[in-house]
Amino acid sequence: MSLTHRQLCEIGAKFLKRPESANGHGCHFTIIEAACYGENPDVFGVRHGSNECRYGAGTFLLEAKTSRADFLADKAKPHRVDPSRGMGKYRYYICPKDLIKPDELPPKWGLIYVS
Repeated sequence: MSLTHRQLCEIGAKFLKRPESANGHGCHFTIIEAACYGENPDVFGVRHGSNECRYGAGTFLLEAKTSRADFLADKAKPHRVDPSRGMGKYRYYICPKDLIKPDELPPKWGLIYVS
């Protein structure tokens, strides 16, 4: 079974909202495929709160990839070339298992596999 881009985004949004006690990020809200100026995140989450939490307050960006070609093309986007122009304090790719290898990630990016 292959996952659609939208399905990956919905899974990612649920993951970001999941409490830290359930291995999530505890975001208070998420937006799927928000239209913005510049970067258009697939999933964007916001967490406000205390520093007692593992991640503290911050913003989370997920980029959903369903193909290698899409992942490779992503590297040329202006906000990937210059990360200071991008969104999200915490940034992740979300993709089907083994589509992206951990050693292919940009610096300071995480990887979420969905199977």
